[in-house]
Amino acid sequence: MSEAAIELEDLAKTGKYLFHGSPTRLEVIEPRQAYNNSRPDGEPSVAATPFYKLAIFRAIILSAKVHISPNKYRSGFSYNDGDLSFRANKETLAIARSNGTGFVYVLDREDFRKHSPMEYRTSKAVRPIKTFEVGPTDLPEEIENID
Repeated sequence: MSEAAIELEDLAKTGKYLFHGSPTRLEVIEPRQAYNNSRPDGEPSVAATPFYKLAIFRAIILSAKVHISPNKYRSGFSYNDGDLSFRANKETLAIARSNGTGFVYVLDREDFRKHSPMEYRTSKAVRPIKTFEVGPTDLPEEIENID
């Protein structure tokens, strides 16, 4: 585990922060339209999670997406009974593990409202409290192969 992941874990334990993962470095995170099954999901917003490992996964896996044809990219995650799990197909995971990088943004939890157990949202643009660059060694160890 990198120093960034250790510090993110420590911040998560405080319960004061949420995390947003992105393949892109951002100074301000602007609201975007969320989609669920290709349909708009609520108003444009900034989404964040209390799970730093999910933010790391999304930042790195989404960075791999630009190197794969759209019909070959597959990834996902789920949360059941307190258990967070990750999945990706072999091609997506190979690219993410070889050269995937991204950024995890630490955000003030008070600026967000709970949308689901794993997602919080705000309709306002937010400025991160802190930004961490993450890479392949920060990916969660257990990622299910979905080929």
